[in-house]
Amino acid sequence: MGTILFLLAAFFILALNYSDLPEQIPVHYNGEGEIDKYGPKINLWVVPILASLICFGIVKSNKWIPKMNPKIVERELFVINWGSRILSLLIAFAFSYITIQTVNIARKGSGSLGTWFLPVAAIGMIILPFLPLIWFKKKR
Repeated sequence: MGTILFLLAAFFILALNYSDLPEQIPVHYNGEGEIDKYGPKINLWVVPILASLICFGIVKSNKWIPKMNPKIVERELFVINWGSRILSLLIAFAFSYITIQTVNIARKGSGSLGTWFLPVAAIGMIILPFLPLIWFKKKR
């Protein structure tokens, strides 16, 4: 549910502000969160659309797991499902943050994602999806 809310927020903020955005907006950020490329504002729609496709793909792939491996154990399925949900939530949050922050930067004429964004997002997407595995092992 949180994933859907983040994605809807990105689409809503973008739709609400789209007509007020300048024709050229930031379309890429470097590792320090600074703008390093500008492009047409229509490109901003790619971010929430791509996030939606990725999150949808993650959710759909979970439905294939029992079909691919009918002998999968319930606890393994639990860990995979929750890890995927966490990853989808983080992806939706990160892409929504990028969309909303880009709208704000474009409207103000300057700004960045912040130097913290890339390391925090990368570490979060690498470590946090494993929390269900850690939690499950502790419960055993």
